Amino acid sequence: MEQLRTLIEECRDPEGFTRLKGMVGVERWASAGGGRARRALTRIMVAKGGGLADITVGDVIEYDTERRRTAHGVNAGGTLYYAWLRELGHLPGDAPTTLRFLDKVTGQLTCAQLVDRHPSLPRGSGPCSSTTWKNAAPAWTTPPWTTSPGT
Repeated sequence: MEQLRTLIEECRDPEGFTRLKGMVGVERWASAGGGRARRALTRIMVAKGGGLADITVGDVIEYDTERRRTAHGVNAGGTLYYAWLRELGHLPGDAPTTLRFLDKVTGQLTCAQLVDRHPSLPRGSGPCSSTTWKNAAPAWTTPPWTTSPGT
């Protein structure tokens, strides 16, 4: 597998991998973690085509999701490859900083979820609990932002 990875690095994107090697250093490049990161990058390139600069955030998330699904709870390579892609500057500025907690994020929390997870109050109690919010009726019958001024 290492020979195939090296062949892909040399044939698909030699300039990209040379630049990456210079950025991360020879020791890190040759380490076990470095080898797993390089293998992840070459796998994405083989599956999606192109070179390092062509790897998108979507490609990475797709690869990481599948890797986690098939790893059966074992860390099968980590996310060093993603940190390297960020260092290279190929990912947009609004890309996630890390993939480490991506599988634990379920989207934006509601106000009630934010309040209920706050440690200062027992869950579901107090004047700011989600239960209180759900039972409270708004003071208006029509939201103020739906009427025009002067009506």
